[in-house]
Amino acid sequence: MKLSSEKGIVALAALIVGASIELAYGTAYLGAVFLLMSLAIIFLLAKNSEKEIPEVRRSWFLIVVGGGTIALDIIANSFLESEIQTFDTMVILFGISLMSYGSGSKYSEIGRFGVYFTLIFLTLFALLFMLPARVSMYIPYLYGHYAVAVPVVKLLESVGVGVRISDFRIIEVLGENHAFLRIDLACFGWYSLLLVTSMVLSYNIAFRWKDWRSVAKVLIVLSVAVYLANLLRVATLVYLTYSFGSEFMLKIHPHLGWIFFMLVLLPLSYVFLKMR
Repeated sequence: MKLSSEKGIVALAALIVGASIELAYGTAYLGAVFLLMSLAIIFLLAKNSEKEIPEVRRSWFLIVVGGGTIALDIIANSFLESEIQTFDTMVILFGISLMSYGSGSKYSEIGRFGVYFTLIFLTLFALLFMLPARVSMYIPYLYGHYAVAVPVVKLLESVGVGVRISDFRIIEVLGENHAFLRIDLACFGWYSLLLVTSMVLSYNIAFRWKDWRSVAKVLIVLSVAVYLANLLRVATLVYLTYSFGSEFMLKIHPHLGWIFFMLVLLPLSYVFLKMR
């Protein structure tokens, strides 16, 4: 099966975001399906790559380090009695990728991509979430208020929906279905943005896809798509709360993220590819 790199990247971005949203907040089975489809696309992209990719021999060192990484993370969370969070999930995926990379099999190329993907994501996650929190500089929360909550309220007010900002990151829904909605970290769209950025960069490093100027253009398009999709998603959720109440909104809350992401990403990317 022949799959162009551009279309593959677009599909991969949509599936990775969809998988992450469903696994974390929605239906685990649907998330697993998206994840398997993502792996299949990575395999096809690697197989169809026109660039020469160095062969990887089996490395027991990488296999042992990968397995040890997974075991240490699970043991640490068990010892500390904490839940597996986003960072832990990526650490475990890093361990799995190391083992796949070191297997010396046809899955080594997927493993190489996974190693770069998780390392880039973990680095960006630490720089944007963990380190700022250490010095009480909550950059994501400022973004969530001024780049998500405020624009959503302005947009809905312009079409006559009764909403207002009642506090930092809190949208008050007025009217019959009165409610207070807090724009939480998962609603900012940052996770999706980090996933897409990590995916594009790691793919280019692993499979030598494009020159870095072209990669930067792709990242800009995808970043705009992520932002617009998330903005429309939050606005729709607030509107559904205003019209039907918070209980109805919560039933479809987990699925709207990847649906809007695909609806916005695919047309934008198609236009971008036609203009190349």
